[in-house]
Amino acid sequence: MSSNSSRCDTLKATASQPLESQSEKTRSRQEREEKLILAAWQRMQHSLSEKDSAAPGLPQSFLAKQRRSTQARRARSARTEPG
Repeated sequence: MSSNSSRCDTLKATASQPLESQSEKTRSRQEREEKLILAAWQRMQHSLSEKDSAAPGLPQSFLAKQRRSTQARRARSARTEPG
C-alpha cells in the first residue's frame, strides 16, 4: 500500500509542475502586457502634454480647450465674412 501512495504522490508532484510553470508564464505575460500598456499610456500622455505646452498661460481643461477652439473658429469666420 505504501508503494501505491508513493506513486500517487510522485504523479501528483509531476502533474502539478506543468500547471505551476504555466501559471508562472501566464502571470509573467500579464505583467509584460501591463508594463507595455503603461508605457504606451505614458508616451501618449507625454505627447499630449507637449502639444498643450504650446500655450503655457492658458487653462488646460477639456472645456477650456473647447472654448478656445470655438473662439478661434468664430474669429476666422468673422474675418472671412464680408461686412
